[in-house]
This record gives sequence, structure tokens and C-alpha cells, in this order.
Amino acid sequence: MIVVGNGLLGSHFLRLKACSDHVVFASGVSNSSSTSIGDFNREAALLKTWLKKSHKLIYFSTCSMDDPLLSATPYVIHKLAMEKLVMGSKSGIVIRVPQVVGNCANKNTLINFLVDKIYHNERFILQTGAVRNLIDIDDLVSLTMFLIKEKYPPGCYSFAMPIEYEVSCIVSCIEKHLNVESLHTLKPGSPYSYPKSLFVEQAINYGVIRCGEDYLDTIIVKYFSNSQWLEIINSSVKGK
Repeated sequence: MIVVGNGLLGSHFLRLKACSDHVVFASGVSNSSSTSIGDFNREAALLKTWLKKSHKLIYFSTCSMDDPLLSATPYVIHKLAMEKLVMGSKSGIVIRVPQVVGNCANKNTLINFLVDKIYHNERFILQTGAVRNLIDIDDLVSLTMFLIKEKYPPGCYSFAMPIEYEVSCIVSCIEKHLNVESLHTLKPGSPYSYPKSLFVEQAINYGVIRCGEDYLDTIIVKYFSNSQWLEIINSSVKGK
């Protein structure tokens, strides 16, 4: 297996010693708010290079493709174009992922943003009624390896999890585990939910991953119950 990229996704796949002729393309624009044409073009050029080397490429896209409020954003439009490149190879696999949770220095991820704001008693906007779909980075890797091992055909797969959470519930969970009350301003949000993923449901039934009612609590405790997350985020600030 060849892994392109060393960010949150890439670093976790690099830890594996898996025997596979797939290329895991985990490099590219990760900030969904980005409007940088330069960043988009760099990802497109790198992706085209690797598609020439191997048609058995796995590309990570976004579940936001299905959200009518986000489908016209530059980021989603870019991701859709990248999906078409991969699907055009006829042996490529596109994986659409929801909000990924793990230890990383990227403050643009939803959970990192909320934890950072709450811990430092900084005010933020809380969208009431807004719903988010979360996946543990370890579960994302396990699902990907299951897809490869079981030889699922080329195509587009959603990794949307079967349980979703209102952002207010996520904030309450973080407050509970950090023992800090957040400072936020309320603003109406969209209750949009992603379509259910048959692939993820099959993987759960096979015991590949677990997703119970305590999923949110489990991942918050796993990644944010000690000071490691704070050290990671602070290191990114010092490195600027």
C-alpha cells in the first residue's frame, strides 16, 4: 500500500503494514471553508499524477456533497471534480467521509474548534438545531481496510455513521468532560442529515466497527480527556 499524505488520515494509514496494491490518496485540501484556487489546483495536479501511476486509488471526499446548503461551495465543487477524475479511472474508489475526529493540529475540524474554544473560554457561535455526523479516525481506517480486504468493487462509498448529533449535544458532551461551561451565541442552524450508508451498516453488522449510543462520549474521552490534544494544538500555533 502506498500512502500519499501525512496529515490526520495519512499518518494513520502509514502506521499500517498492509499488503495491498492500492494507493491511498490522503493529501489535499482539508479545510471545507477554503476558497483557494491555488490549493485546489495543487491537489488536482497531484491526484492526476498518482492516477497515471495507479488506477487502484482511494480518494477521500466529503459527505457534504449531499447537503443542499453546502453543495455550491468552492470546496464541495472542487471535491466533486476530484471525484469525477477518480471515477473516470474505472478502478478508483471514492470514500465520502463525515466530520473526522482524532488528535491533530487542525483547528478547522469541528471538534477541535469546539474543544479549543470551550477550553480557553472563548465565545463562539452555536447553531441551534444543526446536526453533525462524526467518525473516529480509527473507524475510518478500519472501514477502508475492510473495503479493500473484502474486495468491494470500484465506486463511491459513504462512511456516514448511523448516529448523528445536534451540535448543542456535542457542546454539552465536551463541557461535561472538560468540566467547563462554554461561552456561545445562539444562531439558527440547518438540521440536514446525511443519507444512511448501507456499507457502514454492513460493516457494523460484521463487527468491523462499533457505533452505539455512547459513540460521542467514547470519542470525546478517547481524544480529549487528557492534555495531549492541547499540546498538539498549541504546537501548531508555536510553529506559525
